[in-house]
Amino acid sequence: SPYTTASVTTTAPADTSSEVSRKIKEKFKSRISNHVIRCLNPFRKPDCKCGQITNNEDFKHLARKLTHAILEKELKNVYSMEDLKVTDSVLRKARDYIRRYMVKIGPVYKRLVGTP
Repeated sequence: SPYTTASVTTTAPADTSSEVSRKIKEKFKSRISNHVIRCLNPFRKPDCKCGQITNNEDFKHLARKLTHAILEKELKNVYSMEDLKVTDSVLRKARDYIRRYMVKIGPVYKRLVGTP
């Protein structure tokens, strides 16, 4: 019986810290996702000259893909999960990254068949 109590107590802090990390990551992803959507909206307009997004499936795919790419880039830049915060600098870098990505695409975005 005392062994069970000890094992439960030793695993609790690890579970708590991973839970906190997960929540920090989810909060960051949620805020970045909203920012990515705001940045991508102008590319849906019919008069868009480069990287025009023509349908909802492509828009959702791009929003998801760019959100995850930005999250991965920011995770590489932070020392600990607690440092993962959405700052003006992060928002500016994300906006520039999205613009550069969309300019590379050409006049109209075409999702490759079989792309996850």
